[in-house]
Amino acid sequence: MKDKPAMKHSQISGFTLVEIISVLVIVGILSTVALPDFFNIQERIRHKMVDNVISDLNHREQIIWSMHMASDSTHDDTIIFDGVHAENIGAKFTWTAGPGQAGGTIRFGRVLVDVVRTPSDKDAAGIWERVSRDDITTFNETAGSMITRVQQYYDENGYYPRSWGDYAFTDVGLDPDDWNTPVDGVYYATGGNRIKATPAEGFEFHVTGTNGEDRVLKSSYNWSLWYSMEDGKWYYHSINDDNEIDISTLAVVKDVP
Repeated sequence: MKDKPAMKHSQISGFTLVEIISVLVIVGILSTVALPDFFNIQERIRHKMVDNVISDLNHREQIIWSMHMASDSTHDDTIIFDGVHAENIGAKFTWTAGPGQAGGTIRFGRVLVDVVRTPSDKDAAGIWERVSRDDITTFNETAGSMITRVQQYYDENGYYPRSWGDYAFTDVGLDPDDWNTPVDGVYYATGGNRIKATPAEGFEFHVTGTNGEDRVLKSSYNWSLWYSMEDGKWYYHSINDDNEIDISTLAVVKDVP
């Protein structure tokens, strides 16, 4: 009697641990490259959409100016500005300051754009145009300098500088008298392992949390933005995960009554 031929087992091969880890590493590398580009594209799109809003304001300005000058030989920029209805810029856009005859600040998502309006006259309509964000540049430079000084102190001494009285400044080589007045609407101070930024009277901070929530901090709140030396992050009012903010969205604006 012949033996039955042995059945051939199907050879099923899976991924090895090394192959799986290699794929995960590649995916991680691709995500670090692709995600920043994706968010940059989103931001560019938002800026372009704000530019479209500004173009629409200029279009309205031209129409109202032409109607006004055709019906009345006496030029009045206030009447023209009121006719533009600059407050109506669409549900997705908000004015964080203004709008006024001199302009304002438009927010769209996490994008803030300062807009200045050149008043109309009897010969030409008013013009709306974006301007550079000098406030955030000043904030980054001033706060960044303090952060650097505190870090240097820690590196040299193994502990953070004192957080009370004049020591908060003198320990890091600063003159306290230089910081008794605000810098472009902001008071700055060190506090041990933290940096504090507080709006001066008549100013307020507009900033977006990392959770997408828009936050406003008025001088009347007696609150501050805090930078933690421990994790390198900015926070609204107090240092906890729920209050983390994206400091690149900060706008320092005049308080609107």
